[in-house]
Amino acid sequence: MASILTKDLLLRPWQPTDLMALYELGKDTYTAMEAGWQPLKSPFQAQNLLKYFLKHASEWAIVLRTNQQVIGTIGLHTDVRSSKKQASEVGYVLLASERKKGYMTQALKALIQHAFVAMDLELLTASHFPENLNSAKLLLNCGFHFTSYRQNAFLRFDGALLPLVNYGLTRSEFLLNKQEEKGQKANDKGFLYTERLLIRPWRYRDAPDLFAYATDPGTGPKAGWKPHAHIGESLGVINQFLVSEFERAIVLDGTVIGSIGFHSFENDTTIDSRDLGYVLSKDYRGHGYAREAVRRVIRYGFETMGLKYITAGYFPGNLASKRVMEAVGMHYFRFRPALVTRYDGVAMDVNEYRIDSLAELKE
Repeated sequence: MASILTKDLLLRPWQPTDLMALYELGKDTYTAMEAGWQPLKSPFQAQNLLKYFLKHASEWAIVLRTNQQVIGTIGLHTDVRSSKKQASEVGYVLLASERKKGYMTQALKALIQHAFVAMDLELLTASHFPENLNSAKLLLNCGFHFTSYRQNAFLRFDGALLPLVNYGLTRSEFLLNKQEEKGQKANDKGFLYTERLLIRPWRYRDAPDLFAYATDPGTGPKAGWKPHAHIGESLGVINQFLVSEFERAIVLDGTVIGSIGFHSFENDTTIDSRDLGYVLSKDYRGHGYAREAVRRVIRYGFETMGLKYITAGYFPGNLASKRVMEAVGMHYFRFRPALVTRYDGVAMDVNEYRIDSLAELKE
């Protein structure tokens, strides 16, 4: 099995002399439970795990090049769930003291390169428990895409059946990502700009930002949706965004702070009008970002989509949304009782506003 070098790391086969390093890695309860391991209580318990690593052809110790300290493990395992013959599942564990230093990103990117180039694999998969947001960020930043959220998918050592958030990365996707990193495919199709904001298509790696504001109990219900309980829900929503006609992330200095989009009446995209919806993180309200985004998207609707008129609505009591609509030039249109059935079954009234032309837009 070949060793792999990165800027700061050496990924090498495990060695019999690594027993105490493996014990240090597995004795931390939080680290072990994140990986689904039973926490190691003695070096003797670590021996069985080390024997497995020594026999496994695709399990690497993660070693710091500066001092040769073993700080983690990363490996490729047979993915029994995949129909592809050349498919492997990625697994990894890192010492808690060595996190947030970029080491696991280095290790995973190097292993992905090795898997697709040297090993000629067709597909890599990975998964994590829903509460492991660091793992979600890692996988999404390394090019993986969300595939599914599965209940009762993992039988832990203590008999607990746990859900898993699942991801995939194909060789063709890997090669495309490499092209984009090299600037060979500079493509900003669908991007809109304002003085302070970027309004762009959603990406799977936006899930942690979406989850951060979608968990707020005061945000989702105002738009009719249930606060997110785990990042798998956020990834599922992005799945829906990606196939919608026009749903965009509102981005400020690289952070997604909200969403905005057009929705067709009764899913009929032939009608030359759309309903505008938007949500903004509570941490960014009161700075004019919603008005800025709404103005730009309304302009896009009239100029690019050729819409004849645009509507937007708010539930009674959501005065902040009302102020946004009035600030951009929308006027009161009508009251629609019990128009929306919220996630909890409550029928919600909607106050609907409308704008009929670009000339009415207030800058």
